[in-house]
Amino acid sequence: MSLVHLDKQLGLSIMGGNEDLYNKFLSDFIVSNKNKSSELMCLYEEDLSAFKREIHTIKGQAGNIGAQNLQRLAQELEESFSSQKLNDLCEELALLCNESYCVSIEEGVGRKAGQQKIMSADKINELFKNIEFALSSGKPLLARKSITQLVDIKLHQKDQKLVEEISILVSQYQMKSAYDLVQIRKSNYY
Repeated sequence: MSLVHLDKQLGLSIMGGNEDLYNKFLSDFIVSNKNKSSELMCLYEEDLSAFKREIHTIKGQAGNIGAQNLQRLAQELEESFSSQKLNDLCEELALLCNESYCVSIEEGVGRKAGQQKIMSADKINELFKNIEFALSSGKPLLARKSITQLVDIKLHQKDQKLVEEISILVSQYQMKSAYDLVQIRKSNYY
């Protein structure tokens, strides 16, 4: 696979050539950042010091895995904020996570599909209700927590696709559209 957003050889050299360590860092990076865009937008609006810490963390993580462009964008954002820089960073982060995820799947890094957690239908419905409440209350960070829990469990194919679509909409800050999808699920299941 040709990598555009990730220099794996640079990341490996930073890790002293330890491929297992690099794969752990890459897997951790994907898990912690795959849906980070909406969280960053909210943090900027709600808690500037937490926003700055998050950008600094992303910069360090990007450097460790060989994501030079993301590291540069985070550095620029740390030095001077602009909404365009934040949008550029979020776009690069999403592209990098997608590319990194594809690499990890190809190389067998991280959790295999057969290792997904199993959760009761009642708990799954409760998480969807939490998402519905959070979206209707204008609290995307709260919605993101329940979405993340749903991503990590084994779901029916329709629910899995729905969670992916909701996650994308929330990361694009399209709360009304995400809320509408939750309502469609609710009307189909109840």
